[in-house]
Amino acid sequence: GGGSAGGGGSATSTARLSGSGKAGRVKTLTYATHGNFLTKRAACKDWSRVERALIPWVVTRILLTGSGDVVSGDFVGAVGGKRGGVKFVISPRAMFVTRKSSLSTTAGRGILNTRDQPHAARNKYWRLHDIHFEALRSEYAIFLRDILQALVISAFEAGFLDDAPVLEDPVRTFKEISADTQECEWRVRLKGGERTDAVAVLRFYLEKIEEMQEKGSGEGGKWEGEGKKAFEEALEKLEARRVEDFVDGLDWVTKLALLVNYEPKTASEGISVCNQYALLDASVLNCLDLGAGGGRGRGRGRRGSGSLYSQKESLAFAERELPGVGWSSFSERVKYALSNAPENTRDFFRAEILRRFGSHVRSVSWSTLVLNEAKVTLDEPFMLNKAEIGAEMCRGEGEGEGGGEGGGEGEGEGQGRQIEEVLSAAKRLHPDKVIY
Repeated sequence: GGGSAGGGGSATSTARLSGSGKAGRVKTLTYATHGNFLTKRAACKDWSRVERALIPWVVTRILLTGSGDVVSGDFVGAVGGKRGGVKFVISPRAMFVTRKSSLSTTAGRGILNTRDQPHAARNKYWRLHDIHFEALRSEYAIFLRDILQALVISAFEAGFLDDAPVLEDPVRTFKEISADTQECEWRVRLKGGERTDAVAVLRFYLEKIEEMQEKGSGEGGKWEGEGKKAFEEALEKLEARRVEDFVDGLDWVTKLALLVNYEPKTASEGISVCNQYALLDASVLNCLDLGAGGGRGRGRGRRGSGSLYSQKESLAFAERELPGVGWSSFSERVKYALSNAPENTRDFFRAEILRRFGSHVRSVSWSTLVLNEAKVTLDEPFMLNKAEIGAEMCRGEGEGEGGGEGGGEGEGEGQGRQIEEVLSAAKRLHPDKVIY
C-alpha cells in the first residue's frame, strides 16, 4: 500500500477563543493519509460484498488507528452529544463521513471509496483506495494499521469475511464510536437490533485472521504472525478498557493524555495542543539521528521544538509491545528508504531507471515508463524487481551512470549502451511489456 496526503471537509462552531471570554467562530478541518492496496479484481466485482466485509472494519478499527483531534462540537451534537465549542474525538475522519460508499474524496465522503483506478492490469486488479488511513506518528499505531489492513484484505480476498456483522447505521456508528472518548462504551447496534460493542466486532476480524492462517490461506510469514499477536494483545486491553495503557502507543490516546495534562482553558488552546503533536517541524529529523544529541535522546516538549510528539517515548512503547520488529535498526531503515525504492516490486525498476538514466525518461506514471528508446508497461506490481533485473541494472556500475545533462560524448554512449542492455533484459523477461 502507498500513502498520499489527503484532506478536505470543514465545519464551523461558536466557541470561546481566548481568556477574554469572547465568542468567535471556529472552523475545523479533517486530514489524513490515503492508503492504497492492490487486491484481486474478482473479489471486488460485487461492491455489496466489499461493503459487507470492510465497512465494519473501517468503522471499528479507529480504536487502534484513530489519530485523535478536536473538531467542531456541532459534529458531536449531530450524534447526541453537546453542541458548540470544539470536542476531542478518536477519529476526525469519521466525523466528516456522510454515506457508506462514495467516489468523491472531498465531498459527500464515504466510509469506502469506489474509485476504479488500479494503476495496474485492469483485468486482474482493483486498488482499494482507503481515504481514512488516518495521519499517525506513533510507530506502534502505524505498524498495527498497516499489518492489520493487509491481513484483513487477505481474509476478504479469500472469502473469510462474507459473514461479517452488518451495522444497522454504519455512518452514525462511525461517528458515535469516534465521539466516545470518556465512557469508552463504543456501542454498536447490528442490523436486526442486536447490541454489541466495537471491540467485539474487532474480535470477529481477529478470529477470521486466525482461521485464515490455520487453513493456510494468505501469507503466513513473520510479519503476519507478529501482526496477529499484537492485535490479540491490544484487544485484550481494549476489552478491559485499559485505554491508559496505550499512552505513547496510539495517537488518539496520547493526544487525549496531553489534553488532560495541559488542561486547556479555551478552544484555541485545545486546538494548539493537538496541532503541536502533529506538527512536522525539525523534530522529524529525530528518526534519522541527525539532530543534536541523536534522535532517540530527545524528549517531549524540549526547548526549540514545536512538536509535542516524543520520538523517544513512542519508540520505547513500540520496542516493549513489538519486540520482534527490530527497532534498533529503525533509523537506518528510514534513511535507506528515503533514497531507495522497495526492492521486491516494480518500483525498483522505475526508481533505478530514473536514478541512472533520467535524461532518457520522457514520462513516468504508476504503470507506464516512456523512454527515448522504448515504452515499458509496468502493470504487474512485482515485475522487474531487484531479483529479476537487479544484476543487469547494476552491471557496469558507475559507467555512464547518472541522468544529468553533463558528461562527455563517451559517457553518453556508455549510458546508451547500458540502457539498451537493461531494456533487452526486461524484454526477455516480459516480451509484451517492452515496446520499441
